[in-house]
Amino acid sequence: PPVPIIATTDSDVTARRLAPYWGVLPVCTDIADNVGVAGLLIGQQLVRRNLAAHGERVVLVSVNPDVASTGSNYLKIQQL
Repeated sequence: PPVPIIATTDSDVTARRLAPYWGVLPVCTDIADNVGVAGLLIGQQLVRRNLAAHGERVVLVSVNPDVASTGSNYLKIQQL
């Protein structure tokens, strides 16, 4: 893909499973349950690891297989 796909997860097992996929860079980090907090935490990690710069826009996507949970699916465009 022309832009990087950075898959953030709080699970080492999931990060290892994502590693072989072409174009996907797994990053293991803490992920909050709140969408706003999660976006900030992930954005800070991306900047800290030089995967994104301040002022860049990123698209955050989350899919939860349990649609009955409170924080199921979202798509958020965030400026770092």
